Amino acid sequence: MKKQRDLNVSIGLIQTLLTRDGLEPGQMNALENALKTIKQLRRSSSLDKVSTYQAVRTITEELVKAFVKRY
Repeated sequence: MKKQRDLNVSIGLIQTLLTRDGLEPGQMNALENALKTIKQLRRSSSLDKVSTYQAVRTITEELVKAFVKRY
């Protein structure tokens, strides 16, 4: 049950970010991809640690690429 609650909070936070003005198209896409991945993770009834870590890595990479500007 805690997994569902934590994922629902994450989904809510990302949806809040999506409603903000001033996001670049790349940032919007990254947030939408992260949201999609979290929803897939929430739908999975049984996940092993490897699948969970891969999902977290995918989400993190998407968000870092979108919001951290590298020079």
